[in-house]
Amino acid sequence: MNYKVSIRTRTMFLLALVIAATALPLIYFTEESASVAMRNAEERSLSNIMRLVELNIDSSYSKLLSDKFITATERKANLRQTARRIRIFLNELPEGDTEASIKMVNSFNEQPESATRVYLYDKNGSLLSGCVDRDAEYSLHHVTDMKNRKLAAVAKPDKLPPEGAFSVFQHVGGTQEAKSVVYFLPITDKGWTIGVFASLADIQAIVDTQLANIISSLDRAFSKISVYRTGYITLFSGSGDVMINTSSTAISPLLQKKIIAAAENGLKRMSIQKDGVGQIELRFVYVRALDWYVLVAAPVSEIELPARMLVNQQLQLIAVIAACVLIFALFTAKRLTRPIEVLSSFARRLPRQDFTNHSAIDKLTLELPIRRNDEVGDLARSIQFMCKELNTSVKSMMDATAAKERIQSELSVAREIQEGMLPKTFPAFPDRTEFTLYAALDSAEEVGGDLYDFFFIDDDHLCLVVGDVSDKGVPASLYMAVTVTLIRSTMQEQVPLHSAMEKINDVLSQDNPKSMFVTLFIGVLNVRTGKMEFVSGGHLPPVLVHDGTAQEVRGVSGLVVGGMEGCTYTPFELQLEKGDTLFLYTDGVTEAMDNDKALYGTPRLLQLMEEKSTLRLGDLLYEVRRNVDAFSKGAPQSDDITMLVLRYNGIE
Repeated sequence: MNYKVSIRTRTMFLLALVIAATALPLIYFTEESASVAMRNAEERSLSNIMRLVELNIDSSYSKLLSDKFITATERKANLRQTARRIRIFLNELPEGDTEASIKMVNSFNEQPESATRVYLYDKNGSLLSGCVDRDAEYSLHHVTDMKNRKLAAVAKPDKLPPEGAFSVFQHVGGTQEAKSVVYFLPITDKGWTIGVFASLADIQAIVDTQLANIISSLDRAFSKISVYRTGYITLFSGSGDVMINTSSTAISPLLQKKIIAAAENGLKRMSIQKDGVGQIELRFVYVRALDWYVLVAAPVSEIELPARMLVNQQLQLIAVIAACVLIFALFTAKRLTRPIEVLSSFARRLPRQDFTNHSAIDKLTLELPIRRNDEVGDLARSIQFMCKELNTSVKSMMDATAAKERIQSELSVAREIQEGMLPKTFPAFPDRTEFTLYAALDSAEEVGGDLYDFFFIDDDHLCLVVGDVSDKGVPASLYMAVTVTLIRSTMQEQVPLHSAMEKINDVLSQDNPKSMFVTLFIGVLNVRTGKMEFVSGGHLPPVLVHDGTAQEVRGVSGLVVGGMEGCTYTPFELQLEKGDTLFLYTDGVTEAMDNDKALYGTPRLLQLMEEKSTLRLGDLLYEVRRNVDAFSKGAPQSDDITMLVLRYNGIE
């Protein structure tokens, strides 16, 4: 089924297609570009956050180290100064007064405001006898410093440099944080070593306080940083202690382990999937000095949210624009198609109009939009012009048709007259048993120039005539009628055959302004003896079938008939045997053409005559015509076709 699709519908569809073809790629590439831009911005934002946090921690940690270094330096200077002052005091005591030396050291340790302890060690690193019992933990033989050295070995005076040496160690039974520092200063001449001890617990307390201040400062800073809507920042240690978490959800130990493992491999980012949230982008940094990990997490959906919002805004804007364009296009298309609908209605009614009525056509064309100054107006004016021309053409055509019908009627009458001049009763002369005769003529036009005739000159002599006038149509038919009449009248005079042909030629050549002529074959058969005399004025040779073999009967008596006066013609004789078939024809048979302009030809005709020689003569003529038509394959007939066939039966 064919469905009608109007121009308006096609216009709307085309506009919708153009809008879609423009909008969809724009939306797609905008979303892609916006997503990439958002991801790049997110990358820069998270990187900036991580860099800010890292700088903040580095700055705070640098200050902590600076304070710690200053305090430790001051502590060491104090120990060195105390040891040197005591050595001065000890050197002022009498030689060998060990008891006074120990007493002086014990008195120094008994000062409650002193944060240091002073001890004397012999050359083996053992406490000199008489030291206060409560300080027995400062025995050096069971203490190892942070360099994994026995303090007793470090304190030997012969191993110490003259300026002394420092060593940091952990109290026996203490913790990692309960550390002390000792400054050993040798008294070489006595073989002693002064050990000035001080606890580092207060320095560690200062460090812990400052670390707590750093964490508190970071917590305040993190709380002011907005990582999208549900993103968060987390600070945790390598041992898994979470110190800061801006999310309401605790970070899982498994995630901490993944981040620690990734940081150990040099990575600073990774992605995870979380139920109900989707993909989450993670950025993290490892602060090696403090063994801290800073993590920033942001859901990808929130990162891409601005891009989606931009696309949605574009969609809404495009939808509004598309709706406005389509409404305007609908209105415009309606205005454009209304005159086309008028033209369509006019075209449907046009075939039913009487184009012979000029006033009715003028009234009908007033409906056309001829006042428009566009292509539709041009078309309407063209249709108006066409209607006027049709009106004129129809009148002319009706006059021409009437004239043609008159001519056709006259041609039909002429055809009937022409056919009436030729014998049409077959078999001819049914009361004569000496022969059987059939003939056929088929003109290419209404009337033609081919001719055939047969008649008895007397009781024993049968005249056979076949001819082809040089032209076609009415002139050829008139020339043919004159020729047939002239042949009959001349042959009735019973003059010699060649003389009759010469007379016919001279008469036809006279008053012949068109220079027309006719190829003519005239034969006279003695039906009792089978002897036949014939003359041929430029006509095709007849075909004789004898004992199933077909061959041409050669013999041209002279030029075509009617071409010029004074021509002579030589007679020929042919003896027919009982059962022989004589086939006379015009060139419409052998020069019939197919669609490729190939000719039927004489060899094909001879072969057909041999194959069909046993047929009755009427059937033989039918087979020849059918075979010619089959060869032509529907090609139009180009010339008149005339055939005459005689079978000699002899006298019984």
